[in-house]
Order: sequence, then C-alpha cells, then structure tokens
Amino acid sequence: MRDPGRAQCSRLIAQRYRERVTVRRVEKEKTMFELYHVAGSSNSQRVRIVLAEKEIPWESHQLTLAGDLHTAAFRAISPPGTV
Repeated sequence: MRDPGRAQCSRLIAQRYRERVTVRRVEKEKTMFELYHVAGSSNSQRVRIVLAEKEIPWESHQLTLAGDLHTAAFRAISPPGTV
C-alpha cells in the first residue's frame, strides 16, 4: 500500500516543476538581448551566430571604433569605454 503522504508530496513536486517551467518560458519570451558590437570583430560575430542559431531575439547596436566608444551614452553602459 502506498503512503498517502508520499503521493501528496509527489503531486506537490510535480506542480512546482510545472510552475517553474511556465515561469521560465514566460521569462524567456520577455528577454531581448542588446548586442553592442563592431562589425569586423570575430568575437561579436561568434555571438551573432549563436544568437541566430538559437533563434534568440536581439537588438543590434553597431559601433565604430572612431568615436562611438567615447560618447557619454556609451560610457553610461560601459564605464571603461571598452566593447
């Protein structure tokens, strides 16, 4: 004979698992990555490839090495001024 307490515990665990999965799916749908990158950078190219293969939504912010790294808006995001 099964222990009724054990069955109830199993149901609670299953319910919590379903709730976690649902929350993760909702959070995953809300996530929008912002990629600040330089066009010729091999590192940012790798990131773009992975985002495309995983079908992860992202927003592109292409920078130029000439002056974008020294603007106040970029310094607010990256205080050292590096990509």
